Amino acid sequence: MRPSLWIAALWPGFPRAWLLGRWEGLVLAAAFSVALQFGLLTSVLGTPIAGGATIAWTLCGVLWITGILMFRQDLGRLATSHRVHNDSDSTLREAQQQYLKGHWTEAELAVRRLLVADNADVEARLLLAAIQRRQRRSEEARRTLMDLRQEPIAAKWALEIERELRQLEEFEPQGLQAEIRKAA
Repeated sequence: MRPSLWIAALWPGFPRAWLLGRWEGLVLAAAFSVALQFGLLTSVLGTPIAGGATIAWTLCGVLWITGILMFRQDLGRLATSHRVHNDSDSTLREAQQQYLKGHWTEAELAVRRLLVADNADVEARLLLAAIQRRQRRSEEARRTLMDLRQEPIAAKWALEIERELRQLEEFEPQGLQAEIRKAA
């Protein structure tokens, strides 16, 4: 188990809200924040409410224990999501390194592993199109980019997709001219 998960669990509700995207975690984290601030203010400044500091610190303790119990309940999902995310990140880095070295086949194999796990991975599909372009597989690259362009999830990557299509168009005539010169 990663130490960062345990550190994140020190703030009640944070792991559930931030890592799992659950609203209950956000509510717990916000409630703990309010209780903690109230506890600090009543301890430092005093309060006209009798026992205000005691109530605030008791509430902080209850919320903190609730957060720990929620964290223990979510521990399996949190560990799995971190492991899957880290595995895909390392595979993408491996693919990018192979691409930069010019090892197109190794890079494509790594990208294909990513796409088997998650076909909606836009970065992997863009890298696949670049690899296909570098290997002079223009039609495959164009098809990959056109399919990617149709995906709603790829909307924020539209500039990169268009840039890759332009590079593909620029690369094709150069590649054809080089082939003609070699044949002559």
